[in-house]
Amino acid sequence: MKSKKKPSLWWIALAPIIFIFGVGGGTALLLWRVIGLHEGQTFLVPSAQEFQITEPGTYILWHDYKITFDGIVYNKPESLPDQVSIQLRHEEKEVPMRTSWGASSTSGTHEKKEIGRYGITTPGKYTLSVNGLKEKRVFSFGRSEIKGLLLAALICLLLNLFGWLGAPALVAVVLVMRARRGKESANQISERTATSAAAQN
Repeated sequence: MKSKKKPSLWWIALAPIIFIFGVGGGTALLLWRVIGLHEGQTFLVPSAQEFQITEPGTYILWHDYKITFDGIVYNKPESLPDQVSIQLRHEEKEVPMRTSWGASSTSGTHEKKEIGRYGITTPGKYTLSVNGLKEKRVFSFGRSEIKGLLLAALICLLLNLFGWLGAPALVAVVLVMRARRGKESANQISERTATSAAAQN
């Protein structure tokens, strides 16, 4: 019976490549996605701001209550006065504001809290009007990045699992198969030796 060849040790050389591809690639993807986040457009209110929206999706309106904007430090209460009026209009029609998720964000001395969300389905020019404030505050408006971040995090997790589990699994499979092939070869040699000795007798 023809003996099967042992898997080459060169297969083990693929293990670090798998590890680097999985762990390094997944981490790099997530970092690239985080670095590429868009803060949106920041502006002073009360005012009317125009936005040229080219990509449909969920857009978030933020109250940047602690921020340095145009060289001026703003340190305002987190909540807005009750008399504040906010309207987003597109082609003379008001776009309804969705209920806020209560999200907040902190980056160094910059703190902001979500005011509300808008579901934008049609690209075009939108006008956001904010009235009823007696003092200037800072708002920001931009597309939600949560779906992209969650997808990048999921891919990062899967690639990391592939790297951490795939590399040692490959090494283990190669070593086990080599040991098994070696044992089979040794058994075949013993059988041939025994057969040859029996034939001579």
